[in-house]
Formats: sequence, C-alpha cells, structure tokens
Amino acid sequence: MELFLQHSDSLRYVSCVSGQAIESAGKELVVQTKQNAMLRTLVYSTSNLSELESGIIATYVFQIAGSDEAAIEILTDSPIFAPPGANRGLIVSDPLTISFD
Repeated sequence: MELFLQHSDSLRYVSCVSGQAIESAGKELVVQTKQNAMLRTLVYSTSNLSELESGIIATYVFQIAGSDEAAIEILTDSPIFAPPGANRGLIVSDPLTISFD
C-alpha cells in the first residue's frame, strides 16, 4: 500500500502508528515526510503476501501550527492498494477541513 496525504501548512506532522489492519496482516508501516506538507505512507512486508483486512490502517498525529483552520487530503492520483484491482470501489472523501474557533 502506498498512500499520499497532503496537509495544510497550519499542521505539523508529529507521528503515525499502525492500526489493527496492518498488525493483523503482519505488515510494517513507514511514513516519509515529503515536500509541500506531503506525507508518503508505505505498508509492506518482506515475508508475506497477506491482504489487509477492513479496519483501521493507521492513526496520524498532527500539531496545530498557528492558524484557525487546517485541512488534510488523501491524494488519489495513483492507486493506493496493490494489485490495482484492489482499488475498485474505493471511495475517498473530500479533504477534511478543521476549524479552531
């Protein structure tokens, strides 16, 4: 699995932990910080081909960095799951916008 998250500059990425779906499948989680407030999330295994079951994949933690609004978006420019057919029926919501009033 390869997932890209774009977040507004008003958020600072802190950490990410594996969810039950990753742990049950015996997979590893790696999150890389990319340019322009983007995160690349990889879920992989060097020893098994187990599929991810339904459930929580990962939990991200962000810190508010000085604005009254923030947004997070899952980018869908390329397939998220492998094989590509696993993406059929995948529905990704609009960007999440949070207001801090």
